[in-house]
Amino acid sequence: ERAAIEADMPAGELAPVVVLGQSGPEAVDVDPIDTSEAAHVAPVAVDSREVLTETEPPVALDATSVLDRRDALLVPVEKSMTRTLKRLVSDEQNEVLDRLRRIRRGLPDIDALLPDDDAIAFTAALRSDFVDAAAAGARFWAGESADVDADPTGRLDHEVLDGGLELRVGDLLSLRRAHLQRALEHADADGTELAELGDHVRAAYREWRTQSVPQLAGDLAAAGFALGEQVAAGEGTPWRWVADHGGLPCSDAEDNSLAGAIDCGAPFPTGDVVPPAHPGCRCILVPVPR
Repeated sequence: ERAAIEADMPAGELAPVVVLGQSGPEAVDVDPIDTSEAAHVAPVAVDSREVLTETEPPVALDATSVLDRRDALLVPVEKSMTRTLKRLVSDEQNEVLDRLRRIRRGLPDIDALLPDDDAIAFTAALRSDFVDAAAAGARFWAGESADVDADPTGRLDHEVLDGGLELRVGDLLSLRRAHLQRALEHADADGTELAELGDHVRAAYREWRTQSVPQLAGDLAAAGFALGEQVAAGEGTPWRWVADHGGLPCSDAEDNSLAGAIDCGAPFPTGDVVPPAHPGCRCILVPVPR
């Protein structure tokens, strides 16, 4: 029927569109379609490569891979530090108990129990592991930045490393002192006899050795690693903070990470120049992509 209608119509007129409704066929006019040559628009050629280039998001840093490479270098050093620290804590416990046995009456003062040269002993025993952690940091930086220097560890300043180690050992021993002081105060409050005080001291050292030492070893290793990175990078070299908070939220890590490129030697938003920013921090620094 439509063909018959169109055959009887003058050229150029529009054939009505027949819509079947409930009450019968109904003609609906629609705008004619211009089929002249001028109406044809040539298709625009699009280079798919250009579209992809414009719409592809920037490549993000694979923090997991970077942290895995760091761990491959640092974890063995951290384990060695843990063993060294546990031995040091056990040796000091024996010395403290020996001093306690020599006290005849009254609860002793903490200064009478702790060795006078504890910082020297801890620093000397941990120095080798700390230097190894710094060397791991220097090698990590060289690998991540494609440094042509064959031996970045040769630039390590051992005086700087010793200063960093002494600072961390001081923090570590302050924590140990707080553990022991708390044990003495609890014993005094409980009316503990001098003969039973040894049990409180053993419990304090056991808690410190089992609960605190692994994290303290990690803090020491992370500090040495960051110092090694700092030496290998050199003052003024731009670097970025990569957060590693073990799956837990950390505002310090996020603030420093979001700061982007910071020159080596300049402070990040938290005021820290290098990690760790707090106990348990395992963040690292990486080169800024060129």
